[in-house]
Parts: sequence; C-alpha cells; structure tokens
Amino acid sequence: AMVAAPPPTIAQTPTPPPVTPTTVSDTPAKVETPVQPTAPGKTAVKTGGKAQAPSILQKPTDALAASKLKEAQAAAKNEDFDTAVRMAQQSYAAQNNLAAHHLAIQMRCQTKDLAAVRSEAAKIDKSHLTSRLITECQTHGIDL
Repeated sequence: AMVAAPPPTIAQTPTPPPVTPTTVSDTPAKVETPVQPTAPGKTAVKTGGKAQAPSILQKPTDALAASKLKEAQAAAKNEDFDTAVRMAQQSYAAQNNLAAHHLAIQMRCQTKDLAAVRSEAAKIDKSHLTSRLITECQTHGIDL
C-alpha cells in the first residue's frame, strides 16, 4: 500500500500510460528486495510482510475479484460458509488479494475444518496472517 503512493502523480500525466503499470510492479521489487534478509528479525513486521510478498494486494482492484469478494462477504454474513469460501477462492483466483484469503481462512476456522484451514493458510505467507484472524481462529480452537 505504501509503495503505491508515488504512481498516482505519474498517472495524472496523460502522455505515458504504459509507464504506470511497470512503475507499480517494478518499484516494490527493486525497493523492497534488499529488505528481505533483515526484515523477519526486525520489529517492523509490516514492512517485513510486504517485502516477502510484495505481489499480494490487501484488497482487490480487479472488478471481477472485487465483486467475488463482495459475494463472499455477503455469504459470510449469512453464515453460508461454503459459498463464502468458494467466492473468496474465485476472488483471489481472479486477482491475488489478502482480503479474500483472510475471509476463506476465517470461514474454514468457523467450520472448524482444520485440514481446510491449513490448505487455505498455506496459500499465503505467514506474515500476511493478521492477529485478528489468528485470534478469531483460536476462539474456534484452531491455531494458525
């Protein structure tokens, strides 16, 4: 999220639209790669997490991924866990995003399906698990 701050200025210049996507994807790799070896030991967990896996967005920007995530969240509210997980999976399949991964893991924890929780959690870096998610799963007797 922090890396995305400079590109909007570029985006306003009408002349080089193709530059914007390259800048966005190149910058995190170049800027954050040197951080990797030191990040896990440091207290700055947030930068550590981003450096290890700069490719995952917090929330989807892709229209399909975003609409699938909305459907997943609606299903989750209705406690339709299967649909919620399926839609969350379709969301992160359309565009990798943490919101969908977290929702899928959360649903699996609520159904206390340990094997499914493990397979969902394995799809993202451990650094991407939020303390809220970990705590919530613990209330269902599952340690992430």
